[in-house]
Amino acid sequence: MHTLLFILIFSIISACTEQVPNSSSTNLIETVHWNENTSTLHMKGHGLGDGSKVSIYNEKTNEKIASTLITNDHYWTLQLKNIESPPCSIKAEVNQQSATKKVTAAPATCNSNSTIRSRRIDNASLAVRPLVTAQNLPNGWITSPVSNISITAGDSVFFNSEGSPDIPSNPLQYQWDFNGAAKTSNIQNPGAVRFTKPGSYQVKLTVSNQQGSDISPAIRYVTVKPVSTSILAAPPLANIDSPIGPQTIFVGDSIFFAGSGFDPAATGPLNYLWNFEGAAPNSTVQNPGLITFNQAGIFNVTLTVFDLQGNRNVDPVSVVITVLDATGNTNIPPSGEIISPAADLIISSGSGIFMQGSAIDEDGNLPLTYFWDFAGAAANSFAEIPGIVMFANPGVYPVTLMVADALGAIDPNPSVRVITVLDATVNNSDFPVGMIVTPDADVTINVGDSITFTADGSSPSGNDPLSYLWTFGDPDIPDAMEQNPPPVTFNTPGVFTVSMLVTDSLDQAAAMPAERVVTVLDPAAPPAGGPTGEILSPPGDVTVEAGMAVDFQGEGDDAAGNNPITYLWNFGDPAIPDSMEQNPGPVIFDLPGIYTVTLITINSIGEVDPTPPQVVITVVEPGATPPADPPPADPPPADPTPPVDPVPPDPAPAPLADAPEGMILSPPEDVTILVGDTIELAGAGVDPNGSPLEFFWDIDGGVGNSSSPSPGNTTFNMVGIWDIELTVTNSEGIADPTPARVTVTVLPDVPAP
Repeated sequence: MHTLLFILIFSIISACTEQVPNSSSTNLIETVHWNENTSTLHMKGHGLGDGSKVSIYNEKTNEKIASTLITNDHYWTLQLKNIESPPCSIKAEVNQQSATKKVTAAPATCNSNSTIRSRRIDNASLAVRPLVTAQNLPNGWITSPVSNISITAGDSVFFNSEGSPDIPSNPLQYQWDFNGAAKTSNIQNPGAVRFTKPGSYQVKLTVSNQQGSDISPAIRYVTVKPVSTSILAAPPLANIDSPIGPQTIFVGDSIFFAGSGFDPAATGPLNYLWNFEGAAPNSTVQNPGLITFNQAGIFNVTLTVFDLQGNRNVDPVSVVITVLDATGNTNIPPSGEIISPAADLIISSGSGIFMQGSAIDEDGNLPLTYFWDFAGAAANSFAEIPGIVMFANPGVYPVTLMVADALGAIDPNPSVRVITVLDATVNNSDFPVGMIVTPDADVTINVGDSITFTADGSSPSGNDPLSYLWTFGDPDIPDAMEQNPPPVTFNTPGVFTVSMLVTDSLDQAAAMPAERVVTVLDPAAPPAGGPTGEILSPPGDVTVEAGMAVDFQGEGDDAAGNNPITYLWNFGDPAIPDSMEQNPGPVIFDLPGIYTVTLITINSIGEVDPTPPQVVITVVEPGATPPADPPPADPPPADPTPPVDPVPPDPAPAPLADAPEGMILSPPEDVTILVGDTIELAGAGVDPNGSPLEFFWDIDGGVGNSSSPSPGNTTFNMVGIWDIELTVTNSEGIADPTPARVTVTVLPDVPAP
């Protein structure tokens, strides 16, 4: 009995005294190793604060290299590939802790101290940052995905990147090449990129600046498997069971709505989202039942189905509800016309046609609503100018443009173009080909200027003569049917698409019209509207101690005279409320950190300064502010210790390749709205091992968090700048190390003057 009691007491003491990994700053970095053969920098360390972000800096230049998260076992690991010139030592920071460590196996130049001048400040040595030279080329790396990835056709991969050196006077430029899987991109973070065709794709990121380009571009390989090889990746299917087909009703009438879905992956119950385009509140039930339409218009009601992994149906499912004004004959309906194409066309399968519509309303009931019905050849559109529409399959498609005014009156004679699509594999070589010779590119002119248009065409089968049809995009300029029409004068400011279509003697038209874009400017026009703001105090970035105040003053102006100006200050610290005063005065910063203060100005008609001014407030611990003019110090003595042989790093405790990846589908980027407005929040996620995912939305602005893959329509009732973050976690508890983020700027609703 005594022995059993002793064992029990010993077990309890052992459990209570179990040591967690040392979280002191000296152990924050465990190893830093440079592998010259693979151009890879390996790093690992440990510390407390699961989920906290570790920021890595080049100790010499203080430039941020990368960041990662501490895992649930207190460790962090990082591998930076394609590094041309590694740092000699790094600094890691997390939760107000920092540590530095020399890089093992660093280049020989790191052993020389002749290139670094230093000065002593509070017993700490700060390296003087070297100037950027032609030899110091930029360096870029792909931060998401963190490694090569394998997905299923139709899935998306989220791409993010970082680059250095980031110098305002010598900005970095980013160029993404997706190896034909998607269009190239020149933005730093392209976000979600969809891969539709199976294959292996080399995704390359090239970073450049005025000195040149990264000589070792970062690369990720994306392997895309056919859908049939992984049923778990198949998205759900959706169907609108009621009503069947488009409906026309009167204001106040109701329609019964019901839907269904099918999940090929059998992940569990499905989620539904009905969007009634403002005619009625959106619904998340499978069968909303009777929905009453109390306003006139054309409403494209859509049904989206989500599975438990956040996948949504790929093909849009919708039904058009036309709601007529109950007064009937009190409103003159609008008149719509299909401008492009100007006539029925015969094309080959796989070709595209530029679609453009126009409409007028005699009694001015604006705005007008446009609805294009492509008869199943392509997804319907509510845009006035849908642009290029692809016709993939052979057939005869009557394309119809319907127009409704603001009171719900509909054009009684919709404009129609019949598009005959021939099988490209049978005979597509007979179609004529046309080109615009002059001008040879898009042009910009002033009001009243003229342009000479000339064209050339040919028929591979000799079906001459050819006919030419020019449309100039301006309803005031008549169409022309000459090959080389007389000079055309543009008297209206705007952007106009000039189209030239060639037809042969058999009435076969070119697969696509040739086009030029003409931009017409008005030199006498008043200056463009829009406010501009300026931060008067502080005049630049400042550093203060915690508990000190900074005085803020600003001013704004509007070139078009749309005054008064409304002000919105955001101080970058959630603990400090936003201010709508022009001059907020002293603002106290209590916590150490780096805060970006932004001044947004809005004019009397609701226009916002597109480039709001900012200042950076760096808040340090009391007594940590460096002296204004520190005394110079002698260079430190050379380290006589010979370099040691590098020790290969231990294997990473949890490879990041197993981590899931989440993405915010809506909104796809940062947005600006008015207080009380609603935006749709929708997300998705992918796990490399096909594991089920859990979703967590962290939504600022008093909205409340959500665990739904797609929270749907979300209303923001507080003015401010709010961050939205989506984190996905798989069934093994591994979370996305780089949660998806967007920023929603909510402006006050400025009343009309």
